[in-house]
Formats: sequence, structure tokens, C-alpha cells
Amino acid sequence: MTDGARWFDRIAHDLRGPLSPLQTAAWLLKSDADGLDPERRRELVGIIERQSRRMARMVDELGDWSRAQQGRLLGTRESCALSTVVDLAVGAIPGCNLDPWVDAECAALQVECDQHRLLQALKSLLEYAIAHGGAALSVACGDGLARIDIVAGDVPVDAEAMRWLLEQPDPAPFDEGLGLRLPLALSIIEAHGGTLSAVQDASGRLCLRCTLPASVG
Repeated sequence: MTDGARWFDRIAHDLRGPLSPLQTAAWLLKSDADGLDPERRRELVGIIERQSRRMARMVDELGDWSRAQQGRLLGTRESCALSTVVDLAVGAIPGCNLDPWVDAECAALQVECDQHRLLQALKSLLEYAIAHGGAALSVACGDGLARIDIVAGDVPVDAEAMRWLLEQPDPAPFDEGLGLRLPLALSIIEAHGGTLSAVQDASGRLCLRCTLPASVG
């Protein structure tokens, strides 16, 4: 079996995950529409809503992956305050009370970006770190670059695991998606002229390190 065939087989398998409970819940609602008690009806409707959102996220991942392969991920770029984009990414995660550390010299740093896509990338990195032991976020700058470090709480990593983390679909996605969010984050950052790498911090924990060029002028 070719790599492409394996990939499509994986997609088909993953999409069946939300599809099966969707079909079952819809069938139960239809077959016993008058006999269901209100609590059971609410439960089935909740299943349909949750699994529909999950499938929509999967379809969005596939669409973004296709655009990434064609070099069409980014829309209009504009100068944005990096600290604001970071705050928006934190605020977009329900229940996240993370307090980013931003070097004073970087408080007014501007980057040329598609803000929607940069938010998407940072949010994916943060949610991955939160799902793997919590997260700490810091922003530093120098030599015309901004550096964003997102550290996963207590996750020890080895060199082999880090090598594939950003380049291959996650076989056990943290968000029950297709496992493409970190590779997509890499594509978004690189499309902005930056870099994204998985390294070990001084304590041996996983650090997702992003660099972006600062705006000129």
C-alpha cells in the first residue's frame, strides 16, 4: 500500500468516528420520535451537536491541508502587534487562564501577518501543550525576530519523538480530529517567513518554539 493510500485509509477511518454516533442518534430520534422522554431526546440532540462540530473540524483540517499543499493558506497580511495576537490566541481557548510573559522590549513589536491564520497556529500549539500537561508561554525578541516559546507542563520528550511531532499527522489526536493541527501550524508559520521547531527546554520538557520576522519600519 502506498503512503497516499494509507493516508486516505486513515482519513476514512477517522471520519467514521463521528459519523457512526451521528447516524445512530438520528435513527433513534426518527424511529421513536413520539416515545422518547425529554431527557433522552436532549441526550441524542447533544450527541448530534457534538459529533457534527467534530466532523466540521475534521473537514476544516482537510481543507486547510489542501490549501497548505498549494501554498494558498494565507490571506491579506497587515501589521499587527504580536502581544495582541498572543493575547487573542489565549482568550480563544475556553477556560484558559494562562498569563503570557512578554519581554518589555517586545511589548510594541509588530509582525506582518494574516492575523486569522497566525491566531490559528498559536491556538493549536497552546491547546496541544495544555492537553499534554499544561502550558507556559513567553515572548522574547532580538535581531529582527520575535520568539514565542510554548512549553508543555510536565512532558519529557526524546529526540525521535520531537523529530516527527510537527511533520507527521498525530496518530492519537489530542482534539479527536485528524491529527493535522501541528503540521498545519508549521505550514502557517513558515508561510509567514518564520520557523517552528520542537525542542527540549532546560528541564527536558517539550518546548514548541516559533520565530517570526518583525515588521520593518
